[in-house]
Amino acid sequence: FFLSRPPRFGKTLLLSTPMYLFKGGLLNAEVFNGTKIKLNFHYQFSEYTVLQFDLATLGSDTLTAFNALLQTVVGDFLRDYMA
Repeated sequence: FFLSRPPRFGKTLLLSTPMYLFKGGLLNAEVFNGTKIKLNFHYQFSEYTVLQFDLATLGSDTLTAFNALLQTVVGDFLRDYMA
C-alpha cells in the first residue's frame, strides 16, 4: 500500500489494523480486546508473515539508490525470517 495523505489523517491506524489481523489473527491480537470487531466478527484469519517498513527511512536521491536500499531492507527481512 502507498498512502499519501495529510498529517494526522489515520494512515498508521488504517494500515496497522490489517497488519495485526494478518500477523496474529483477530482472536490472538491483544490490540482488538474490548472492541466491537473482536466481539462481533467471527472469521478466523490465517497467520501470515508481514513485511513492514517505513519508506521515509529509505531517503535517496535517485531511483537506482532507492531500489538498492529497498532490496537491502527486504533482503535483511528475509535473512532474519529464514534464520
